[in-house]
Amino acid sequence: MKREFVFWKDYFLAFFKSLDEDSRSKVLWMLKTIESLPKIPSKFFKHIEGTNGLFELRISWEGKAYRIFCFFDKGNKIILCNGFIKKDQKTPKQEIIKAIKIKEEYRYENEK
Repeated sequence: MKREFVFWKDYFLAFFKSLDEDSRSKVLWMLKTIESLPKIPSKFFKHIEGTNGLFELRISWEGKAYRIFCFFDKGNKIILCNGFIKKDQKTPKQEIIKAIKIKEEYRYENEK
């Protein structure tokens, strides 16, 4: 089973481009790893409680915690939303709200 990552509009890419080269390499490595795993370990992939199908990719690198929100589409497509560097224990609510809006936008534009 091979998964396909979709970068919806420029939401994920804006975050990705803001990272330094080593961090971008780590994110790409994680995406390539997840692409082909039969089951993604919960250490790297977690459902966001209180949402309908929103997940976060969890990447730790050099003492930083990177989070990328995503959701599934038909087949094995994973749509990447916004990302951020986590600074506190709790995920910022505004980042979750932003990801939900991106998901709704994606669903609306792809149901046409």
